[in-house]
Amino acid sequence: MRKLAALPLVIILAALPGSFSPGAAVPARVTGWRVSQMTKLNGKTTVYITPAGIKLINDRTGIYVLFLPPYKHAVAVNPGNRKFCSTPIERLQDPYRETNMMFNGGTLRQIELGSSSPTKIFDMPAVQYVATSAFARRQMAAVKAGRMPPRAPKTVEFVVIRNKDCQSRTGTLLTRFYGLPQVDGLPCTFKFRDTRGKDHSILRTLSIKPVTVEKSLFDMPTGYTKAPTNESVFYDGKIENGLEIMFR
Repeated sequence: MRKLAALPLVIILAALPGSFSPGAAVPARVTGWRVSQMTKLNGKTTVYITPAGIKLINDRTGIYVLFLPPYKHAVAVNPGNRKFCSTPIERLQDPYRETNMMFNGGTLRQIELGSSSPTKIFDMPAVQYVATSAFARRQMAAVKAGRMPPRAPKTVEFVVIRNKDCQSRTGTLLTRFYGLPQVDGLPCTFKFRDTRGKDHSILRTLSIKPVTVEKSLFDMPTGYTKAPTNESVFYDGKIENGLEIMFR
């Protein structure tokens, strides 16, 4: 029997009720995708992508981010310290941004993407981006001048699943949270080669599976304290910081 997960993403998502308007009723159960991803600093993350919204959960800490229609704000929630913070999506940042700045000489979001080519991942149509040659030259010059560490990215491979049902809102949330260059679609793999020729894997996708979940998975938390910043949500004295993760 042909496995559902092996079907092209475009075909499966076309059957999903993905055209809900913000005011439309959403069923008690919704169908979408469960994506398991691994990043160097965030660790293993589970992402649910459905018509009811997008939910990103850190498997180790339980901290999660909700991105709900009309997709204007991202809500970070920490069940450990029972705090939450709602942030305009354009202000959402990678929680380990300072660590990335220190080790990479800047955020990965600043990487200038150039040409793209069609590819496949998990037997699904995707696009692979690379950094521009001008970006590589600037990076080498900055390292030579002592303005950036040798670990700074020089060349990039960035693979993204693109689909009409999974474009700007998915890419907007995940690239901001992972600190990657802005793209439309589902970011799947991101790796770079630094100015010394050493390879670094920043994002890997472990699995992509169709799933049906309760709509309550996307409910806003109740009884939680509103925090002034995302930092006070992500860091509660128990969660490891970026430097500890880098060196463990």
